[in-house]
Amino acid sequence: MKNLTKIHGVGLAIVLLSSLGAWAFAGETCTETCPVAAKVTALLDDWKTETASVEAMPEADRAAIATTLTATKAQCPVGSRLGTTMTVVQTSLATTIALSESMCTDDCPMRNGSLAASDPAAYRKGKALLEQRARALEGLRQLATYTATACNGCCADAEAVPTSIAADDASGADDSTSCVTGEAACPIRVASKIGELKADWTVARREAAGLADADRRAIFTSLASVGEKTKVTELVPASVLALTEGFDALQALDAEMHEWAATTPALADLPAEAQMTFMMQSALLDETRGLLHRVTDAMHAMSADDAAMQNTASARR
Repeated sequence: MKNLTKIHGVGLAIVLLSSLGAWAFAGETCTETCPVAAKVTALLDDWKTETASVEAMPEADRAAIATTLTATKAQCPVGSRLGTTMTVVQTSLATTIALSESMCTDDCPMRNGSLAASDPAAYRKGKALLEQRARALEGLRQLATYTATACNGCCADAEAVPTSIAADDASGADDSTSCVTGEAACPIRVASKIGELKADWTVARREAAGLADADRRAIFTSLASVGEKTKVTELVPASVLALTEGFDALQALDAEMHEWAATTPALADLPAEAQMTFMMQSALLDETRGLLHRVTDAMHAMSADDAAMQNTASARR
């Protein structure tokens, strides 16, 4: 990927996670996440193919693309904000995965065999749900990583996207919000950054809807010229939309897990600390979902038709 940068109930359930599951995104069990899983898998394949394509480009071509994208991004209310936001989404997912893996101890009913012995049906259902959630989180994390890498400097001479949270694309890591994904304070720091970004994306939507037609055309013309050389300009928006759908699917999966946990008596006595930790994770994912919806709202506002509708509605108000 280095060369791509050159161009309450839910807490009870998720605490059992770390002893389960391979990371393949497709799986035997399938509920609401399956259509999203297929889309994410296809996009990951496309990103791998495009990474190889970028690696094969002459250095001069990569530099020309980077120059065009940097100039275009500076004029675009959406593109200028995506790098930081996708880094935060990536960090949110990595944080959730890291904490999930570290929390399940030998006392977990799913891990110590007690649930399998006392309620085999509940064990099988819980195992399937937890493995499905683990696969979904990892697939979305990989997709967010590709997207963040591209947004933070496609085709430029830079290393892979950092896992720390930056104040903005140009300033580098901000010590006040930097985050090691396994530390206890990380969800709080990420959530704080998400709150700032959600407010900023509300501004971005207004800016996108209010763009002059000539400025809007110039942005899309520039992106189209880059699109003749690389699919990155197609993969980024497609990936943002897929991530948003993926977080919606995770919310539905969490609801199913909540019901499973609430109807499984063996899960009633998990430690309060573990329950609280995973309630924080669930809240973090929900905040990230809200952020992604703000991003997609701004993306839709970049469309001339959507912008015209929003401007008409604003005039009527």
